[in-house]
Amino acid sequence: MDKKRLLVIFLVLCGLFLTVIALGITLERLHNYWVHRYDEIISRQAKIYKLDEKLVWSVIYEETYFREWKIGAAGEIGLMQITPTVARQWAKETGVRDFKKKVEDDVTSFLLDPERNIQIGCWYLEKLRSRYRGFPA
Repeated sequence: MDKKRLLVIFLVLCGLFLTVIALGITLERLHNYWVHRYDEIISRQAKIYKLDEKLVWSVIYEETYFREWKIGAAGEIGLMQITPTVARQWAKETGVRDFKKKVEDDVTSFLLDPERNIQIGCWYLEKLRSRYRGFPA
């Protein structure tokens, strides 16, 4: 092979190598964005309900991998897979009329909102924690 042909092959391989590196960096950034885009909401709601942010983050990661549109086989909705029954209980116990009406009108749309879903999920986790505090694991 002549030197010109070797140079072309070398440059093509270098280009492929750089493309693979750029793609890897892009995918890593996309992954970081994907799993941390709700961190602010998680932090705010976890503080309100005195929960560890990592617990809330882990529940969302395990239940839906941060896919807010996810609907489970048993009718669980959204990031934290909240059931309509829990949403209605939350609306009733919090006593916020506007939320109560929205939950009754269209519970699915209401629970697909990440802010509300995480809020209700944190409320429910705190309720469970209070209920079972002191019980051995």
